[in-house]
Amino acid sequence: MRVHAVVLVAALALTAGCGALGTQSAETPSASPAPTATGTAEPCDTDLLLSSDGNEHVTPKPFPDDRPALEPETVARFARDYERVFAHNHELGERARDVTVELQGTTVTAVDDAFRVRIHVWTRTTVGTPEGTVTDGPGVTTRGSFYDAHYFVSTSTLRRAETDRHGSLPDADLSSSGVTLACWE
Repeated sequence: MRVHAVVLVAALALTAGCGALGTQSAETPSASPAPTATGTAEPCDTDLLLSSDGNEHVTPKPFPDDRPALEPETVARFARDYERVFAHNHELGERARDVTVELQGTTVTAVDDAFRVRIHVWTRTTVGTPEGTVTDGPGVTTRGSFYDAHYFVSTSTLRRAETDRHGSLPDADLSSSGVTLACWE
């Protein structure tokens, strides 16, 4: 009996709005949401990024804090400098001994009143073995990663996303696929 009651309630819920379908008058146009453009006046909130304080071997580097002029060369240089620091600081931890970041190619594309930058990144991190671990060698390992960092730089926002090498993102301004790193006025 309960199953029949649940099915009946579900059927009523599904058909409740069906009677109103197709009854809109031609004189009353339906309101459709206005498309949002890149750089809208919506409030800008930065995303919290957790990072390590490093250790006696490797310490965090400071991020560039000046907003770049919106020119292709300046934006590319800013994104490369930011990614070097971001990749370095991302690899830190209590066992990190050395971090190497190499940027192997940069592409800058104009997007509305902003720029999108793609950077091929390679990182190599030397990590010490945990204390108490018995090893036959020097007690360190090396790990590497290859990825593409994507930056969106406008007069008001800095966003970052990451893909596999040569991967693509669904949105030009990284609003749904990236994290907001800085808001500028």
